[in-house]
Amino acid sequence: MFVPTKKEVFYKQKTSSVLYQGDIIGAKEIGLKIEDDNSPDFYMIISANCDLVCNTQRNRLPTFITIVGLLHISIFKKLFYKKFLSYFKDSSKIVSILPIHSFIDFINKKNVDNIIHDKISKYMYLPPDGIVLKDPMIIDFDFIENYNASEIDLFNKLLNGKKLELSSPFREKIALRFCNHYSRIGIDDDELRSKEYKDKIKGKY
Repeated sequence: MFVPTKKEVFYKQKTSSVLYQGDIIGAKEIGLKIEDDNSPDFYMIISANCDLVCNTQRNRLPTFITIVGLLHISIFKKLFYKKFLSYFKDSSKIVSILPIHSFIDFINKKNVDNIIHDKISKYMYLPPDGIVLKDPMIIDFDFIENYNASEIDLFNKLLNGKKLELSSPFREKIALRFCNHYSRIGIDDDELRSKEYKDKIKGKY
């Protein structure tokens, strides 16, 4: 239902013998799946291709490979709902316009819309391929693990757990989003963002 018509824009035929940035790995295969938990079923390699080179003849193995969690959209909604609800329980603010549950549902749906349009830096929408990923997924750039691949057995676990490979330039787009999320520079520009300041500009020009 949610599989893109042009699936080749996002996914390509898997190369089983090599790891690439953007490869999707099964969490169980690398020992990161916690049963009866909201932990991800899949992770995505975010390390650059040059850091994934494995040459056993030269005794060259990556030390750590950075991976990020992929959240099933229903788990994302559940975690968001729980987090938002706890905020209102701990807050003295009262929402009187809508019942709180309706309000959270509204915000949650708005969040999904913003994620699909790349408007939230820490999340990115990942469409399903219909075979491995049956439903839409959310890439969480803050859900980071550094996988130890310093031994050949550990590296092979990652290789054997590879489920999907991304197409280019979609793979590069994800890498760029990840970099942008962690390279944001915050400054004290609240004055410039204020309604009063913007109204002055609009009135003058």
